[in-house]
Amino acid sequence: TMLGYTPYELLRFNVKDLILSEDLSVMPFPALAGSTGLLKRCLRRKDGTSLITEISGTRLEDGRLQAIVRDITERQRAEEALRQ
Repeated sequence: TMLGYTPYELLRFNVKDLILSEDLSVMPFPALAGSTGLLKRCLRRKDGTSLITEISGTRLEDGRLQAIVRDITERQRAEEALRQ
C-alpha cells in the first residue's frame, strides 16, 4: 500500500527492483543468511517518488526473505530539522 502497487504487481518484482539504484550501489543488498538484519533503504513508489524505509528482514530456510518495512520518511525529516 505505501508503495502504491497492487499485490499482483509486487509479485513481478525482485526486491532489488524497488530499491533506488543509487541506494543499492552505496549499500548492496545483504545476504542475511539465516540471520536477522535491520537496514535503511530508499524505495521507489509506483508514481516514481521515493520514501525512506527501515527494513527488518530475515532469510528463511527455503531462501525466501521475510521482512517488515516501515516508512520512516517523516522521522528522518524531523531528525534533520532538529540537526539544523
